[in-house]
Amino acid sequence: MKNNYKRIDKIIAYVVLLGLFLQSCGTFSNQIVPRTDQANEKEKVYSMPPQKDVASLVDQEFLVDQEFTAAKGYLVTFHEQNGKLAADVKTDVSQQEPNYTNVPVAISKDTNLSALSGLETTIQQRRIQVERSSTGRPSRIVVARGGLKGGMLEGDETPTSKGKEQEKEQQKEQEKKQEEEQAKEAINLPPTAFQILWQIGQTIGGETYRDRSLQLLAKEVATKEDVKLTCRYFKKLASLGTIDKLITQVPKALPVTYQGKELAEVETYLDGLYKSALSHIEEVTNNSDERAFTKLKLTYHYYRLLAPSSSIREGLCREMQDMLDELDLVTNLKIHLSARKKYIRYLLEEASELDLSKDDHIKQYIQEVEEIAHDTKKEAKNNPQEAKELRNFAGKLYCTLGDLSKRIIAVSGREKSEDYQLSYYGRAKKLGNQVASYHLGALYESPLVKQANLRKARDYYVESANRGYCLAEYKLALLDEAK
Repeated sequence: MKNNYKRIDKIIAYVVLLGLFLQSCGTFSNQIVPRTDQANEKEKVYSMPPQKDVASLVDQEFLVDQEFTAAKGYLVTFHEQNGKLAADVKTDVSQQEPNYTNVPVAISKDTNLSALSGLETTIQQRRIQVERSSTGRPSRIVVARGGLKGGMLEGDETPTSKGKEQEKEQQKEQEKKQEEEQAKEAINLPPTAFQILWQIGQTIGGETYRDRSLQLLAKEVATKEDVKLTCRYFKKLASLGTIDKLITQVPKALPVTYQGKELAEVETYLDGLYKSALSHIEEVTNNSDERAFTKLKLTYHYYRLLAPSSSIREGLCREMQDMLDELDLVTNLKIHLSARKKYIRYLLEEASELDLSKDDHIKQYIQEVEEIAHDTKKEAKNNPQEAKELRNFAGKLYCTLGDLSKRIIAVSGREKSEDYQLSYYGRAKKLGNQVASYHLGALYESPLVKQANLRKARDYYVESANRGYCLAEYKLALLDEAK
């Protein structure tokens, strides 16, 4: 029972942590996560503005004890506190209790409140704004001014189609400015933050978290100009497809300011990130060989992102060939860098011709990469100084082969595919790969697998969780709950 409580505590910690990550961007449709501030900060946030900036709270009886819909869909309930008007705020309609209480209210001068409750929700959202402090908490609720006109607030009458278009354009322009300002702000999240969101994003229905992790990572890349961070960002983006496919199929994986943009604009943005990273290569390490390999890896992941029609794709391919040839001339290149170089050369020269939607091409890829993984694992035994790096790389290769084995059901059959998965994930697990342990647990948990075994599934989940894989923690919590 003690272990169960620890497991649940970890899951709760993950949920709270994710909430904090999701809070950091105002354009994301998740509720604000309340947090405790210093007492003096609270006093500062909740102090009323100078009286000259707000209207007299004359008709407040029309608001008291009523619930209205404010901007962003927040629910606001007004009440009296110490003779003044205050409000409770719920950031999600499904919540029973408010996130924030006793938030000050400001009403514009000459505001007539009698018709506010009878207005449509969309109009209420335009009239009731939630202002936030620098800490992200609501600092006050502002009710915009209006006069009676035909039983509605002035400006709420049905506009002409031209007026609607102008209003939409103004709203888009305002949102764009806000997004551009947010994009400039560094968020300083730990590397584990992106990894947790990304891991959850790999589950069915987890696309929102996947896209969110990429948006946050893009902000970090733009503000920190870190080469390894840029390389990781390109790699994750490329795993979803080339730029043209991202724009049409998974646009939310792109930064908010580039969603809906033309191909040329997105290419220019990514090219800017690539060139900026190249200019900081010298800062990566003092080792010239490692810098050369980092440049190769960065260029390869950027190359994978480019649409087949891109005019710079062929040039980058030639550059990478030159980089590989230069690394071939290095006589004392580290063993793990040599193994990675061999893999990139295969991907660039041979695998690029394969169609990994076809079983025979998948088998060909598996055969070649399995040989590289086998040689890498062998080198780990012979080179204790680099054993950790070699084992990690071999483990990733075997895990990749396990993932590919899921695709060959059509010709080889489900049973054969499962055997391949168990074999490759098993080898990766022995090399310490946490993701492979998770996949083994999922295989043994599935009732469709002939080797289904919940005890084994649990053991593999525990092993993966102990190595820091959060999805394994989640699976263990579900198994504990099902007991």
